[in-house]
Amino acid sequence: MSKIDFKEERIPRWQRIVDHAQATTNLFNNIPIKVKKDFRHPFFYIVFQSIDRKGNTRELSYNCFSEEEQNKTARKLAEHFNLEIEEITA
Repeated sequence: MSKIDFKEERIPRWQRIVDHAQATTNLFNNIPIKVKKDFRHPFFYIVFQSIDRKGNTRELSYNCFSEEEQNKTARKLAEHFNLEIEEITA
């Protein structure tokens, strides 16, 4: 009998974020509308916006820890949901 080592499974952070956004969209029957890149010093965030059944805007915010990871995650989310990427400027 072999033992499963869950530490060996290296799921990229961007994939976990895409999976979470998809699961949330499915669970609440939301319609994805936008992916935003946001920088709140010193952190890089991705904001995933969707509209719920009542027409309210819902946001999921994910910390990406680096600009490179933020760009990759934003691109993957935008590709997955067929959305545009918006830069938030403060």
